[in-house]
Amino acid sequence: MGCRVGDLVKSPNSKSCHQHTAIGDFVELDPHDRSEYSKVTGIYVLYHISERPLYVGQDREIDKRIRNHNDKFRFKSPIVESGSYVRIEDQFLRERFEAILIKFLKKNAVINKQRGVR
Repeated sequence: MGCRVGDLVKSPNSKSCHQHTAIGDFVELDPHDRSEYSKVTGIYVLYHISERPLYVGQDREIDKRIRNHNDKFRFKSPIVESGSYVRIEDQFLRERFEAILIKFLKKNAVINKQRGVR
């Protein structure tokens, strides 16, 4: 039996379907203000001062992941000035959205390109 369109998603590495989880709202954040971080699972984008997207990432705990980025030079102000995230609980969807955003942004996701994520 196949997956029902709209409410179930089939992972390419799985023979079974799993329930599609909701995707949260777009939330802006200051990556340098640690008091703003929510304990959320999802994807995030870090932006240059010109609002150009520099990095796309995903994690089960994006607050911890962004804090880890802040320890690296290339993620400090003014290189990275702002950020945003979307809550996506499902790991398969999170990984797919991250890969799609990186491909969609092409050369604009400068830090992703340097790390060879594409």
